[in-house]
Order: sequence, then structure tokens, then C-alpha cells
Amino acid sequence: MQELEGLFIGYKTVTSKKGKLCFIISLLFVSLDELNNRATYFTKDVFVDEQSYNAFLNEHQLLTSVDVKREIVGDTVRYYI
Repeated sequence: MQELEGLFIGYKTVTSKKGKLCFIISLLFVSLDELNNRATYFTKDVFVDEQSYNAFLNEHQLLTSVDVKREIVGDTVRYYI
């Protein structure tokens, strides 16, 4: 498992097609390429359970740095907060 540093940029609750609540934390990841003097970025929505969602929001403010774990299994990438 690999650790990344992300920026907490948003959160939301949505209803799935099956009528279940989904809790989402949105993160921004930035990679700096100093050799070519470029920066690349990507955003990722991480789905969490309600308890983790509430705990995360109590512990973090918007636009703060967050440690995120990334697991690559075959062609699947999973992010964990």
C-alpha cells in the first residue's frame, strides 16, 4: 500500500440508484515534475461509510492536507482515508 498526500477539497452525500445514501470525500492530488517545470493534478472521490464520513469532517477542514493510502490490485486502484 502506498501513501499519498491529498488536499481535501469537498464532501457530499448522494443517493444511489438503489436509494442508499453514499458519503463522498473529494480530494485533489498534485504531482510536481521539477525536471520539466510542470505540475499535474487529478481529483478523486473516495466513498466512505457514514461513521468514517462524520469522523473525517470533524477532524479536517476544507483545503487541508490529508494522508491517503492507495492500493493497486491488478487493474483496480483503491483509495483509503
